Amino acid sequence: MPKKFNETSLSNFQARYGQEIRDNLYPSNSFIENILSRKTIRRFGNKEIDSKLIEKLIATAQSSPTSSMLQPWSVISLSKEKRKIFLKKENIHWLGIAKRSEMQTRPPTDPGNQISLMECSHFLVWCVDWSILQYIFTNKSLDKDYPDLTDLRIRAEDASYEMHYEFRSIIDTAIAAQTFCLAAESLDLGVQYMGSIRNMDLKEDLNLPDHVMPLFGMCVGYPLNDDLNIFGTMKINQYENKSTFIKPRLPQQLIFHQDEHHSIDVKKLHEYNQIMRQFYTYYELNKDWFSRAIDRTFPLSSNFKDLAKKYGFIFK
Repeated sequence: MPKKFNETSLSNFQARYGQEIRDNLYPSNSFIENILSRKTIRRFGNKEIDSKLIEKLIATAQSSPTSSMLQPWSVISLSKEKRKIFLKKENIHWLGIAKRSEMQTRPPTDPGNQISLMECSHFLVWCVDWSILQYIFTNKSLDKDYPDLTDLRIRAEDASYEMHYEFRSIIDTAIAAQTFCLAAESLDLGVQYMGSIRNMDLKEDLNLPDHVMPLFGMCVGYPLNDDLNIFGTMKINQYENKSTFIKPRLPQQLIFHQDEHHSIDVKKLHEYNQIMRQFYTYYELNKDWFSRAIDRTFPLSSNFKDLAKKYGFIFK
């Protein structure tokens, strides 16, 4: 029987799987332990992040691997006044403030996003950004400086519309953002991803040129000591019982394979589902992981392909 979530005897490694499994005793360090114990922060204090720190964290993001050295991403930091664009009628349902329509029966998408959005010191919009590359590919004046590359430039422009570059740019953006996230958390900042903004039409609001598409938002700030839990229903202190509130992940036996992909260990999967039921029960939710996965996977009302076209991405 797994330990209850209000018990504090678990190591960070064990708590990540939500039970008193055989502990991993390989030597660690503070950075790894911070990652093992990390959790999304949804409430932030009033302290602002020094601009020099943001500058350094962006440099860490730029230090991430990038496919073919293309660097196809950018970041937009929004002031608290500018963040009000997300409170527009056409956007608020993505913040969990309202249903998408009167006919919709499921609850709003992301409860609590409005609070973290307006409280955090910095709200960053991470974008897939091909605007610089498109300049290089389409600027015919460059042919004078690089006459031997004219045919290759034309080839590059045509190839840039192929779908595999969409995947490469999304991967690069995600890697850079997560590098930023881990660096920020190593300095005791809190981070919350906000994926719902990619379903919003932000082209005019953010003055986005063609070939720039928001991928996700990120709240960054100093955590509020008296934090609300992830569902906003009860107060907890995030500095007490650190292992208690780590959200368990799938057992490694289900996601780590040797040489080839192996069949699902159904027993392990159902055991994990019960661990998550216990976790959600602790937060006063009558759910398990199966029901939450089913509930959270649903067709979007907006046509994402059409929205991508508006941002200037027409992939073949």
